[in-house]
Amino acid sequence: MDPIAGLGIMGERLEQWFPLAFHDGPKLPGTPAFHHAFAGIVMLADWLGSDTGFFSFANGTDPDRMVFARGQAPAALAAVGMDVEPVRRIVHRAPPTFAHAFDVPAPRPIQVEASKPTAQCVVLEAETGSGKTEAALWRFLHLFERGKVDGLYFALPTRVAATQIFRRVQLVCDRVFGPDRPAVVLAVPGQVAADGVRGHPLPGFGFAWDDDPQDSVRRSRWAAEHPKRF
Repeated sequence: MDPIAGLGIMGERLEQWFPLAFHDGPKLPGTPAFHHAFAGIVMLADWLGSDTGFFSFANGTDPDRMVFARGQAPAALAAVGMDVEPVRRIVHRAPPTFAHAFDVPAPRPIQVEASKPTAQCVVLEAETGSGKTEAALWRFLHLFERGKVDGLYFALPTRVAATQIFRRVQLVCDRVFGPDRPAVVLAVPGQVAADGVRGHPLPGFGFAWDDDPQDSVRRSRWAAEHPKRF
């Protein structure tokens, strides 16, 4: 097809698919937060939309590609873990106790208090070995159950610390969510790991995991396969 003619067809389709984009409306926000969010959405859409495992090539046989794409998008978001509602229902059905989540008899006072504040930013300062990691995880579980957050990450200063926390978070998720838990990713460039298993990039944008998982498990580790994703 002539490239110019192809662009004309694409323009017509875009107006059909997104009619509100061609109408007058309020100005978009000019804040850095909006710019970052918009750029992130575009990058995520590009990553997922370019994955032929979710969106196979039409090769000109699909009369309306958007019908197919809108049907596939929810399945893709669920497969890679962006849709967390199925996991949230697990903790709704059986809210975890501190003893079960962390395999200890009872929480310490500082750990109990960590789950109470409603502020978006909480600073917890305590001596080494006081259980700050467990307090943070316990707070996350409360916020997650209430729908206030959809995920958790630990930002740590060294690779060694990140590896240690990674294993501890994995154990907690195993106890709380069971076999249907979300993937736990080690977000350290050059050390590809998820769910305690190592991964290896292959030529041609392929990827292999040491445990050779089923497709559903492989897709749940999607974010671990490239630093831009996690």
